[in-house]
Amino acid sequence: MSIIKATIRDAGSNNYKRLAINPNNLGLFENIKNLEITHQDEKIDVDLDNQTFKKYGEINHNKIKEWFGNKFSIVKIDTGLIKGRKIKITEISQNNKRMEDFIKIYLDKIKEYGKLKHIKEERYKFEFVNNFQKNFNLNAENLKEMIKSALLDSNLVATQNYYPKRMLMLFAKEYEKTTKRLLKRLLNEKEDVEFRINWVKGEMEKLVNKYNSEHLTHHHSYMDYRFISLLLASRYPKKYYYVKYNEYNKFIKFINSDFAIPNSIPAGRKYILFHKYCEELNKYIKNLKKIKEIKEYMIEGLDFKDERYHWVTQDVIYIGAQVLSGIKELNKSTPKIKEQSIQYGKKDALKELFLEEKKFDEIIDILKYKKNLILQGPPGTGKTFIAKKIAYVLLGKKDEDKIQMIQFHQSYSYEDFIQGYRPTDEGKFELKNGIFYEFCKKAKKDSGNDYFFIIDEINRGNLSKIFGENMLLIEKDKRGIEYAIPLTYSSSEKEVFYIPKNIFFIGTMNTADKSLAMVDYALRRRFCFVSLKPEFNNNFKKYLKSYGISSKIIKIIVNRIEALNKVIEKDTKNLGKDFKIGHSYFCPDKKVSDDKKWYRQVIKNEIKSLLEEYWFEGDKEKADREIKKLLE
Repeated sequence: MSIIKATIRDAGSNNYKRLAINPNNLGLFENIKNLEITHQDEKIDVDLDNQTFKKYGEINHNKIKEWFGNKFSIVKIDTGLIKGRKIKITEISQNNKRMEDFIKIYLDKIKEYGKLKHIKEERYKFEFVNNFQKNFNLNAENLKEMIKSALLDSNLVATQNYYPKRMLMLFAKEYEKTTKRLLKRLLNEKEDVEFRINWVKGEMEKLVNKYNSEHLTHHHSYMDYRFISLLLASRYPKKYYYVKYNEYNKFIKFINSDFAIPNSIPAGRKYILFHKYCEELNKYIKNLKKIKEIKEYMIEGLDFKDERYHWVTQDVIYIGAQVLSGIKELNKSTPKIKEQSIQYGKKDALKELFLEEKKFDEIIDILKYKKNLILQGPPGTGKTFIAKKIAYVLLGKKDEDKIQMIQFHQSYSYEDFIQGYRPTDEGKFELKNGIFYEFCKKAKKDSGNDYFFIIDEINRGNLSKIFGENMLLIEKDKRGIEYAIPLTYSSSEKEVFYIPKNIFFIGTMNTADKSLAMVDYALRRRFCFVSLKPEFNNNFKKYLKSYGISSKIIKIIVNRIEALNKVIEKDTKNLGKDFKIGHSYFCPDKKVSDDKKWYRQVIKNEIKSLLEEYWFEGDKEKADREIKKLLE
């Protein structure tokens, strides 16, 4: 952090006096103007580096002590100072040691605890933001239901004595127009964020008082800066941070032992001060390899990418603060709330899928028999979606802890998947286990339960290179310790590895990807293949209707896409049945207000580029004709 050291002196005098401001935090006043500071009963107007500062009440010596503690240092200033005169800072030095120490605390703890275990337990925060980005819509017809779907259940929105989501849904039900107006203003970037936080908090308090008066209850609003910052950081993750008072104050006290942000100051000001420290930490972590690696795991498979590392910054502060609090086992202070409807069976799956029951039963039976399954089909047939539902059904519940999903690509290697040497920050190399090795370790410790390893785009990787000697162990009758073998990097023959009997493989394969070679025969005979096709059936139509799509548009989609698929299937020279257009392209994840506009957007933004690629070399005019038919 920048350390600003300052000395003042009386005009016409050689007596130097120390300015009572903590140098580590002077920068936090960048939004303050005409700051009044009392020093030895002499009021001084301060204008640092000719910047203007917004006045935040009257700040005297005691107030400065309350906010910033007693520590400060000295640097020479080139002008005398009396009332109204300006100070010019002539030296700014850097002291990064405490930031670096805090980051080291975080990384050491992750290494001790286990990186993959930590990611598994904390990834839900990134999934929360991902879901919020997809489903939060203040123009939704039903505000309460929108809030319910946009705010995933977790300790972010509900703990034993903290229920902000429930209260926000209550407000949305009882005072929908007012609640919508408050949320719109909170998220209005044209207004100052400090003002917005304070204003919304005050208005929500009025709302809960009104409700309590009308219903003779004693509810709290729970609309504190913590929950408000969650809404801001989920809506604008590139700009804001999610903050929690206790954890963040521990972080700040570590950086600056004499300073803690008082709980008594207004919520908006409190957030601004926390935000400043987050920004300083963020500057350091986003350039670190180890932090980047953790982030990549956190966002794997999500649309939300945390480009500016704001949610990773929150993770660093949260874990670092737990270590400083002496919590030996991470993530135990506020356990994540599990989904209320944890049970999941075939009926639940069939409600969400467009497969016929007979087909679904066939897939389940094949996986139970072979333990290795690949779902193959044209783009948009829901292969990855179905893979997850199959795992849920066989587990009997939605248990993400027993499911691992990855995606293969051309650069994926044995070292990523099984085991290999990786460079360290010290310029050395150390042997590290890959994601599948760690998953097997986890499954071995819980032999009474099944585990599911899902490989998306399995044919994109060099399979012999990725699996190596483990190709043998994939076979269902080669599982267990009796078939354990040494690995490529085993230090001795006694150091062996095996795939436990309770692991099931589910792969997905896009049959339209012409750039891929045939799947390795050795792997092909170890898997059963199930072909999926586009499903524009009654279940598909019911789904679209539930999302606000009119019968007219549904009919257009079904008739035109089925006609297009016939054209694609007949073009055996360039394409064929493996290139048909799947139903998933036309499955919205939120209510559609203008279905005609939505349909045209899907055609222009997704189907158009796909058809142009299909007929790029063969018949571009054909692509143009088919696109025109879809847009008529």
